[in-house]
Amino acid sequence: MPGTHRFLAASLAMVVCCAVAPLMGGCVPAGSAVGDTRTESTNVTHDGVDKADITVGVLSAGDTVLDRRIIGACRDEGLRAVYASVGSDESPADSAGVNMQGLTSRVVNVVVVPGLQAFGHGGSSKEAVLWESALEDAREAGIPVVLVDNSGHPLKRTLTAVSLHVVEGPSDAVTTLEDALALVINDNPHPRSMEVSLGTNGK
Repeated sequence: MPGTHRFLAASLAMVVCCAVAPLMGGCVPAGSAVGDTRTESTNVTHDGVDKADITVGVLSAGDTVLDRRIIGACRDEGLRAVYASVGSDESPADSAGVNMQGLTSRVVNVVVVPGLQAFGHGGSSKEAVLWESALEDAREAGIPVVLVDNSGHPLKRTLTAVSLHVVEGPSDAVTTLEDALALVINDNPHPRSMEVSLGTNGK
């Protein structure tokens, strides 16, 4: 049917666009965060990014202990990670913009921000403005942003694909960091909030 064909063509076009976004300068979905555009009803089967090709950018928000755990979990799960630390004479918010530009220029597949504090949607504080600008840079580059153990969902919904909450100890109810990131990188349907395990070596 013509309507069905048009829907499939549009969906496939979005898949192709977002799959190559880090290589071609971005794919900005209207009204949704990068990596959070599909539901079960709109999902289209597609090939995902190979694990060997995934690079995770870890953008520090000042919680260096959690930063190290994320990097350790990536290493343990066979994911390549690059780290953007806070400048010695800067606040995390002051460093965020330059650090994000560095990560997007390295063509990472996802940016993980551990321990970001909530500023509230539309916040006018200096920190809120700087973080919103940094996350918008990732959005414009077509790179999804994942928060880990943030204190509430900050800023605009369209800037972050998911909030991950670390659960300590073994549990069948949580997913691995690798699997959670793969859902976002491949823009597969997922909840806006998920529990993850960093494994015993992610400490």
